[in-house]
Amino acid sequence: MHRKTLYIIFVIMMLAALLLSACGGDKDDKSDGNKTYRIGILAQSPTMQPLVDGFKAHITESGYREGENLTYVFSDFTGSIEGLKPEAEKLKAQQLDLLLTLGTPAAQTAKEVFADTDVPILFGLVLDPVASGLVESFRNPGGNLTGVQSIDTMAKSLEWLLTTVPDIKQIYVPHNPEDNASVQSLAILTTAAEAIGVKLVVSEGSTAEELDAITQTIPENVDAVFILRSSSLSSRSAFIAEAAKARQLPSACSDIGVMLNNGIMLGYGPGYPEMGQQLARIADQILKGSRPADLPVETPDVFLGINLQTAQLIGVVIPDAVIQQAKNIIRPTDSQ
Repeated sequence: MHRKTLYIIFVIMMLAALLLSACGGDKDDKSDGNKTYRIGILAQSPTMQPLVDGFKAHITESGYREGENLTYVFSDFTGSIEGLKPEAEKLKAQQLDLLLTLGTPAAQTAKEVFADTDVPILFGLVLDPVASGLVESFRNPGGNLTGVQSIDTMAKSLEWLLTTVPDIKQIYVPHNPEDNASVQSLAILTTAAEAIGVKLVVSEGSTAEELDAITQTIPENVDAVFILRSSSLSSRSAFIAEAAKARQLPSACSDIGVMLNNGIMLGYGPGYPEMGQQLARIADQILKGSRPADLPVETPDVFLGINLQTAQLIGVVIPDAVIQQAKNIIRPTDSQ
C-alpha cells in the first residue's frame, strides 16, 4: 500500500511538472494574453497595402488577434509626404505599443515626431536606413528604430529590363528631389546606367501637381520607363504604367509590390507579403520586450516579377529564359 501511494504521488508530480513546463513554453512563444497591444501604422502609398496585409496575417502566428488582444491604429494612406507629419502627430496621441512605418519619408517623420517618446518604431521599405539618418548602423541600430531595409536592386532591375528588351538606349525616369529615397535610388540607377551604356532622361517634380505632370507625360525620345524606389513615386506608379502602355513602352521598377499591382512590365526586388512576414516577427520580439537598438536591421529576399499581360499589350515578347527565372508572373488571363 505504501509503495502504491508513493507511485501515485510520483505520477501526479510528473504531470504537474509537464503542465507547468507547457505553460511556460507557451508564454515564451505567444503574446501576453492579459494585455491588449496597440500598433500604429504610418504609410504614404496605397501600393503598400499588400505589405500591411502580410504583416497582419503573420503576426497572428505569435498569438496576436485583432479585436481581442491587438488593436491597429491606422486612418489611411496619406498620399503625400506632406500628409505624413499631421498623421504621425495623431498617432502620437494614441498610446501605442509599437509604430510600424513604411517608406523612408514615413520613418523619418516618425523619428522626428516620436523623438520625445519611448514608443518603438519598426520600419520597412527604407532603401538605406543609415544614410537616411534612421539608425547608427545595420548591426547596432541604436536609438528606438529598427526594421527591414529595401536592399539595392536597381542595377539588377535595369539588367533584367535590358535582357528582356536589348535595344533600349534611353530610359525615362521621373524623380522627386525632395524625397530622400528618390535621390538615393537615382544615384544608384545612374551609376548602373553609365556602366551598361544607356542614357537616363530624368524629369523632376516635388509638389503633387508637378509629380502628376512628370509621371503622366513621357518624352518622345525614350525607349522605356523606370520607376525609382520612392514612396512618392510608387504612389503614382499606376499612372506611370498607363502612360508607358499608351506609348507602347516597356516599364520596370525595383519593387515587386509596386510592379504586381500597377501594370508595370517588369520588377525585381523585395516581395511585400514576405517583408510583412519579416516585420511581424520583429514586431513580436519588440512587444515581448526586446529593444530596437539591440535588433539588427534585416534584409529581405528579392524576386523577379514579370507582367506578360502588359508585355503582350505593348508588343514585347519576353524571352523564355527570363520567364523561367520569375517567381511572380501575371499572365494575359490574370486580372490586374
